[in-house]
Amino acid sequence: MRFTLRLSLILAMVVFAAPATAAPATPYFYDSTSFQVKPSGPIDLSGTGSWLIARLRWRSWGPRAAVASGLFSTNTCKPNCAAGHFASQKATVVFSGVARCQGKQVFTNVRVFPASEAVFTQSFRTLGYLQRC
Repeated sequence: MRFTLRLSLILAMVVFAAPATAAPATPYFYDSTSFQVKPSGPIDLSGTGSWLIARLRWRSWGPRAAVASGLFSTNTCKPNCAAGHFASQKATVVFSGVARCQGKQVFTNVRVFPASEAVFTQSFRTLGYLQRC
């Protein structure tokens, strides 16, 4: 009985005496209107609706990066962008770069790795999503 009580006291002292380390804040995706974790889309990457990511399935969402698979759609702009159609393909999407916005951590960049094209990189700042930060 004494041994159990003494062991409990020692364990309690170790647990409460250990310095608390805060876990890194989970960043959000911010689109100028709402803060989201693991958005499913569609997300406009052009500011004009010409490049979209949608049907996002998140494989990871961490303090430095988030990775999803989804659908990347681009306007063909043929015969012009107003009359163009969308071509879609599977892609890997990576959110990265973290900054503070309205007291929260937010991702600042996105990279899209389409199945059959060059890598697409965009800054959420360039899109104006972080103007209110």
